[in-house]
Amino acid sequence: GDLEAQYRDDPAGTGALCVSHILLKTEAEAQAVVDELKGGADFAEVAKARSTEPAAATSGGALAGADGNACQSVGTFQTQYDADFTAGALGATVGVPTDPIKSQFGWHVILLRPYEEVADDLAKLVASSPGEAALTGALATADISVDPRYGQWSRAAGNVISLH
Repeated sequence: GDLEAQYRDDPAGTGALCVSHILLKTEAEAQAVVDELKGGADFAEVAKARSTEPAAATSGGALAGADGNACQSVGTFQTQYDADFTAGALGATVGVPTDPIKSQFGWHVILLRPYEEVADDLAKLVASSPGEAALTGALATADISVDPRYGQWSRAAGNVISLH
């Protein structure tokens, strides 16, 4: 349906992101994981084996919401996750692991999970607050200009960042 098409083409535009990640100590380790995944390795299996995030051994790197939903609102990422990690997730393509992304915690390989894996959870989340989902999704993907006297727009934070 429409949600599936939007998620595939403009995932953040749905107002939600359905993210798995693998956290590594070095860029070289992260690049090795990217190469492994490009070679056909299963993301969850690699996460269980290689991620330095303690929960990955059971989660396979999936970042679920507090309610267990596989997807979380863009607003949640903007307010509760590292800005560099969020920027990486916002820039990712569904089903394609990102190149290594650095955050304060280390190096991440991020995967926006394929629609088939998250369809029910995505629909449930978007339906639970359609207005907020549409707004945060639009703001995360819009081309927003801010007068430099006031700062610059941050997609990752979902607000204006002061330059002073």
